Amino acid sequence: MKKAFLMACMTLFLVAASGVPLQAAILPLAKKEPALELNPLSMDFGEVPAGSEVSETFIISNDGDGNLAIGTIIIEGSDAWHFRIGNDECSGKKVVSERSCGIEVIFAPFNEGEKTADLLIPSDDPEDEIVTASLSGYGRPGPNLRVRDSVPPDDDRTIPFGEMTTGSLRQETVTLRNMGGAELSIGSIALADPLRDPFFLATDGCSGRSLRPDESCILEVEFNPLSAVDFSDSFDIPSNDPDKGMISFTMTGSAADLPVPDIEATDSVSPADDQRISFGQILQGQTARATVTLANRGEAELNIGRISSLQAPFALDDADCSDRALNPGNTCMIAVTFSPMESGAFADSFEITSDDPDRPSLTISVHGTGVLQPMPALEVSDSISPSDDRRLAFGSVNQGTTREATVTITNEGDADLRLESIAPDLSTPFELVADDCSNAALKPGNSCTFQVGFLPSSPGFFTDAVKILSNDPEEPSLTLTLEGEGTLLPVPDIAVLDGLEPGDDLRLPFQDLTEGRSSFTGAEIVNRGDADLTLGMIGEANPLAPPFAIDFDECTGQVLSPGESCRLEVTFSPQATGAFQDAFDIPSDDPDEAALTVSVSGRGLSPQVNHPPSQPILLSPDNGEGDLGLTVTFRWKRSVDPDGDPVEYSLLCSSSENFSGAREVKMAGTSGKNLLVASFGIWAVLLPLWMAFREKRKWGKGLSGLLLLILFAAFLTSCGGGGVDNDSSEATAKVSGLNHSATYYWKVIAEDGRGGSSESEIRRFSTTW
Repeated sequence: MKKAFLMACMTLFLVAASGVPLQAAILPLAKKEPALELNPLSMDFGEVPAGSEVSETFIISNDGDGNLAIGTIIIEGSDAWHFRIGNDECSGKKVVSERSCGIEVIFAPFNEGEKTADLLIPSDDPEDEIVTASLSGYGRPGPNLRVRDSVPPDDDRTIPFGEMTTGSLRQETVTLRNMGGAELSIGSIALADPLRDPFFLATDGCSGRSLRPDESCILEVEFNPLSAVDFSDSFDIPSNDPDKGMISFTMTGSAADLPVPDIEATDSVSPADDQRISFGQILQGQTARATVTLANRGEAELNIGRISSLQAPFALDDADCSDRALNPGNTCMIAVTFSPMESGAFADSFEITSDDPDRPSLTISVHGTGVLQPMPALEVSDSISPSDDRRLAFGSVNQGTTREATVTITNEGDADLRLESIAPDLSTPFELVADDCSNAALKPGNSCTFQVGFLPSSPGFFTDAVKILSNDPEEPSLTLTLEGEGTLLPVPDIAVLDGLEPGDDLRLPFQDLTEGRSSFTGAEIVNRGDADLTLGMIGEANPLAPPFAIDFDECTGQVLSPGESCRLEVTFSPQATGAFQDAFDIPSDDPDEAALTVSVSGRGLSPQVNHPPSQPILLSPDNGEGDLGLTVTFRWKRSVDPDGDPVEYSLLCSSSENFSGAREVKMAGTSGKNLLVASFGIWAVLLPLWMAFREKRKWGKGLSGLLLLILFAAFLTSCGGGGVDNDSSEATAKVSGLNHSATYYWKVIAEDGRGGSSESEIRRFSTTW
């Protein structure tokens, strides 16, 4: 309007300046022109879930003094299909001066992301023939419908009911879940494509629902064929899922017309066919009655078997039905009574058996409450036996693993039970895994559950507690104790032991051996862990080469339980002089030592010269051991002679550290006979006397007794009398008659009878006072 006015003023000014009469200039100034004004010039619709829509209205005004003719308004751009024109009061219309019209633009994104387009408004505005308004918006993740059913595979949108007998009924479940990020709107199910007999939509918990993300609803479909043919049908599931739109769900099934009995149980308490009699609240001392009617709806005779009994306060009269045959169409009746003598909730059930092939056993549950005054009663049980001890003892659980327990809260009263928040301050390693009980209100007889998990991250014993608060007047606060022990994971642990100290050094050193001879040594493989140890092929990756060989192997491929062992024997057979060494591997599933390497060594000696036996190894008494008795048993490891010569042992025992005046105990290495006791000093004098006595020379009995006394006294001053007890690897000698509170020194000398000898270390011991 302002533009037209300015144009008119300028024209009058020019006319006046040019001297043209005003009458001649008025005719052009009288021409009227439109002027299009748009509000707003752009629109940002913001974030809108994919599959949803929002709308805004643009106002087109005519600010000119002539009529404004508007053409067809359109939307253009690469994302134009996400926008559309709704209510349009402007396209093809004329807008008079100073008037306006509105046009609605709808933003309905089909998927996620930024969307832009332009609203183009053509008109006869002489200055702006096309006015453009920019459109923008962002599509958020929309709804996403997922359909699953109770018949595998559960995602094929098909339920095959299979073959059934005519007149029978089968029910399956279809679950709809919103897997998207926006609200899912479900339309009227089976409206566009309804089901026909014998398929039925028995329960519809979804039509007209709006499901939040991850929320679900349930459909129950039935197949009840009445004729023996094949059936198939489908029904539609409409929604605002932008990708799926309307889903078609298919059902198939067939029926065989067989003459079979069909038991039906109805009761006098509505609903009649739920196989449940709820007497409700009955004052104690009164009696409520109900009946159960059994009918044969099949085409063959129905044989009813045993009917189980009920416990007080319920009673059962089944004389009309028990052990009876019903022809098709016939019925019989069972009477049930409820006579509570005290307040409280009661429940029981009885079982009806028959030859109905589909339902050979029917269970009728009975419920009732004897009341004085309605009040709730909290009852707690758990899934860890014993279930009613109010204690969750998770036991030993390996660290890093979880054990869960379920706690069930039941309202055993006759008024609503109101619960407060469950375990708000539970601490690790315990956690509340699932909770249907916090702030719940349980009707009488109803239950809820919550789950507690025990997830130890380290070994140790842990305790905690769950406090359950409710309006139970007798027990408003109930504590459930939690306890569990975190344990380390059981693992095997391999050890290889031999008879040479240290016994676990993975070394098997052989004694020197003359070439051409053989000796062996054993090793024991032990599982010191707390899990089974599996051994591989011993010596496979690193086998032994001559002169070494594994001569005996009871370990390869064995599985050793904790503490169990097996034995290996390695042979050394040098065929030449010199030092030899080798190694072999012992593979296993020990996580720390997957393969052990055992080294062996030995030295071959020339047979041309004599070699002394190996040094005797003293075993007991220990060096410095005290408080020994006056009889001592000496033990040492036998020596090995490289040439295979028999070895004799001399045990020297003396109260002097340099063994002056020592008594010597000799033992043949292979004979096992008693030790010979001799004194290097006194025997030189006494032996001829003893021999003379043996030859019955001029010595009398008194002198013989004196000689024996002298021998015994000499023996007591050194190491006393003794004997020898040998086994395959050790030699022993028992010596008696030692002095009180005395210190003795002892050693062993090994001799091969050919001039070769070796001595052990020197040890000392002391006797008791």
